[in-house]
Amino acid sequence: MEQEILKSILMEMREMKGELSEVKKRLVNIEDRLTNVEDRLANVEGRLTNVEELAEFNKESIEIIKDVVEKHYAEFKKFVKFNNTQHNLYNAKLLQFNKEK
Repeated sequence: MEQEILKSILMEMREMKGELSEVKKRLVNIEDRLTNVEDRLANVEGRLTNVEELAEFNKESIEIIKDVVEKHYAEFKKFVKFNNTQHNLYNAKLLQFNKEK
């Protein structure tokens, strides 16, 4: 009877060993998957950092372009005003010349 109990215990221990081996394989598989996820997240984090740097660069570029455009627009307005003044002066002289004739 003791032999049968011992055999039964030994058989159960072997089954448990097999089950533990299966659990170990599954845990290794999960660990590999987690490592893959971590690597992918690190890649995404790196790409996000690049996007943030690009966004900051674009923001600075936009400000520089805006400043240049505003400066040129101001110069253009001065030119138009000066040109209108010259045109009015020319018209006044032309009218005076026509009156004198």
